[in-house]
Order: sequence, then C-alpha cells, then structure tokens
Amino acid sequence: MRYRFLASWVCLLWHCLGGQIAFAEGAVTVETFKALPSIRENDIQITEYQEVEGLYLVNGLRLNQRGKMVPVSFSVSSDLRYTFLGKVIDNQSGKGVYVRKPLTTYTDQASFSQGDGSEAYYIFTDIECAWCTKLEAELIKRSLPETVSLHYFLYPLQQTESGIDKSYFVLAQNRSQRLDVMRRIMLNKDKEYQHKTFEESERRTFDSQNAQVTEIAKELSVRGTPTIFDKEGNRYTYKQLLAMLWKDTPENDKTSNSNTFNSKTLNSKERSVAEK
Repeated sequence: MRYRFLASWVCLLWHCLGGQIAFAEGAVTVETFKALPSIRENDIQITEYQEVEGLYLVNGLRLNQRGKMVPVSFSVSSDLRYTFLGKVIDNQSGKGVYVRKPLTTYTDQASFSQGDGSEAYYIFTDIECAWCTKLEAELIKRSLPETVSLHYFLYPLQQTESGIDKSYFVLAQNRSQRLDVMRRIMLNKDKEYQHKTFEESERRTFDSQNAQVTEIAKELSVRGTPTIFDKEGNRYTYKQLLAMLWKDTPENDKTSNSNTFNSKTLNSKERSVAEK
C-alpha cells in the first residue's frame, strides 16, 4: 500500500455503487469529478486535478461558514468509486502528495525575494505566524547559498487588524528592504508600524497586493503558513527547506548573509528563541 490518507477535518469514503451513478467511458475531465455525489452535494468547485498511481488528486474551492471561498483538496480512487477528503501521504517517501503546479510563472508576483540562484523556493509567510517566525530565525543564522533564491508571498492569513497593518508597513518599503523590515517586526518585535499611517489610496494599493497573493494561494491550495514550494510545485515543511539549503554546509558555518536581518540586534530573550 503506497498511499495513506490523513483527514484534516473529515475522511469521507463515498461508495458509488453501480446503478446509483454511471460514468461514461473515456478520458476523465473536470465534469467527471463534478458529477460525483460527494463533490456535487458539498458544492465544491473543481479547479484542477492530476493523476498519480491509483489516484486522482483534485483541488477545488468551497464556501466556508464565513461566506468565503477557501481551498479544499481531496483524492478520488482511479475507478471513481471512492472520494477521500484529507491529506495523502506517500508511504515510500513519507511526504505529502499534492497536485503539482510549476511556480515559475509566479516569480514576478512575489512580494519580495532574496538571492538570485536558479534553485528557487517559494514561501507563503504571515508576519503573525509563529512557525514563520521560527523559519526566519533559522534563516538569519547562515549565508543563503549562491545557488538559491527565496521568493516570499506576504500572506496575512488570519486577517487580524495588526496583521494587516504590519503587511501595509512592509509593502510600503522599497522591494529590496521588505525582507529586513519583516524580520525586524517578527524577530525584534519592532513596533514602528504602529506609528505609520497611510492614505486611503495607499491602503487600496496594499489591499490589492494582498488580494493578489490570496488568489495565488487559492490557485495553489495554500491553507496555512509557512507553505513552501520548489519551482516544480513540490511542497516542503520549513525543516525540510532548511535541511536542503545547507545540506553541504558545515554545522559551524554561521556567517550572516548581507541581505538578511542582523540577529545581533535581538534582545537576549528573543536571541535565545532564534537560536533554538
């Protein structure tokens, strides 16, 4: 058994018995999935799908209790008999299995970037996300390899007032300064954003940029932060990213990159968190 299924909110095995629903022979299309009772009755809009061994991986959108369209991912058995809602894990690699979509088309839409190497990673981050903060605390410890580039998408997922204000403050900076400013807020708990006010026209511009990232997140079925992709569309945890970045670097190489936040400005309590 190569795959196992981890339900994120419910695991549904929908048994489509012969006679209940008939599928025309031939190529599977979006309409094929729309016809499944498990999809139709939950009013899921299909956005894309991909076939893997014995399964179809499917992404879609559904209306949540707040009236917003949110991403949902599920899988369907190759005979279209069962629908599984939840995460699919490859038992051979131990990694999640997702619909893969190349990320290179989104490079120019990133909120900001670091490095210009061909080994590109795409990071959806939220300034108020604790795990995103842990990731940045690790990234400042060493020089980013010359072969690597990181493309950040500022994604204030919780939509709190402070989170939106922080995103405005970061987006108001020159593109080359945004990463440093974000890290100051995350790691130094910099409060400078609280003293900055913006004109209505500026706020609309920032809202438009945030909305653009939200749409990209929906297209890629991003439901949490940090969410990390390589340019082929493979997903990684932040620990997997760190392991890949410095797999050939001696453990004692702690040289800071000139483009990263200077960890020496952390206070003692924050420095201890960053060094864990």
